[in-house]
Formats: sequence, C-alpha cells, structure tokens
Amino acid sequence: DITAAIWALVDAQGRLSCRVTPKARRPGVSLRDGVLRVGVSAAPENGKANTAVLAALAKALGFTQHSVPDDPEVVRMSLRL
Repeated sequence: DITAAIWALVDAQGRLSCRVTPKARRPGVSLRDGVLRVGVSAAPENGKANTAVLAALAKALGFTQHSVPDDPEVVRMSLRL
C-alpha cells in the first residue's frame, strides 16, 4: 500500500523527503529503493510544480483536493515544514 509506505517515511518532525521531477513524462507518485519519487507535468515556474507536488502527495495520501493550498507562497512554506 503506497499510502502506508509514504506515512512510514515521515520523520519525527513531520517532514517528508522526496525526489521531484517537474515536467515529467509520466506524472505520479512512486516508491523505489526507499526513495519517494513524485513526477508532475507542471513546469518549475511560479510555484506551479510545487503546487502539483502537494496535490499529487495529497491524492496519494487520500486527502481531498480542497485541502491542498493553491497559493504559491503557502506551498513554498508547506514544503519547508
């Protein structure tokens, strides 16, 4: 189950490390060799890729689309947590 595997990667401070590929040919979330990989079709400009990463992770974890911020500044702050 990818959801359980993702939660298992969250550290004691609530952080989740992942390898991000913007402008990916195959968007999606996967786990390979213990590394969480997130591919998004969005380009890394004006926070678009960051927003797409959060949306992809939220979907993989079962959160609703409405729980994902779409303000690029909020997304940048969320990625630092």
